[in-house]
Amino acid sequence: MNLPIHASYQWSQDEFVRAQVLSVRSSPAARNFFRTILMIGLLIWVIGICIFFATESSWYELFFPVIFGGVFVFFPWFVQQWARKLYANKADRDMTVNWEVYDDRVVSKTGRASNSTSWTRIQRIIQVREGFLLYPKEEAFQWLPIQAFHGAEGAAQFAELAQSKVKEFILVV
Repeated sequence: MNLPIHASYQWSQDEFVRAQVLSVRSSPAARNFFRTILMIGLLIWVIGICIFFATESSWYELFFPVIFGGVFVFFPWFVQQWARKLYANKADRDMTVNWEVYDDRVVSKTGRASNSTSWTRIQRIIQVREGFLLYPKEEAFQWLPIQAFHGAEGAAQFAELAQSKVKEFILVV
């Protein structure tokens, strides 16, 4: 295996939102939360429609359940919009992220900062079709997209090394 493994990509708003969405989809707790929110919204809609037809109410009385239920149903969209605003305020937005992967650590660098993380500090790595989510902490992750590697060989080498270094390596396809 040729070390270090190099990878680089342009950090963008779309990449940031993609990483956030993939993190949520890879987390059973987050998936359950969003499913529950969706079910609450749909239930509000159904109850509102049933009450509307059962009581022969006027159309404006249907307004509240439609709006209130819509907040729940479209909650994931609101979260994505929040993530877009969060990205707009980040100091490292629109920068090139360079990665160097060694046998003992993973290093990421931008024009503003550098971060070196020992493999022992990475609690979990989730590999999805689009890339890798590295979790040095339970509530925080770093994103390494597949297209950042210079060819499929680099991504395969990273996956092989990560599996040997991290206790919890999860492949989600």
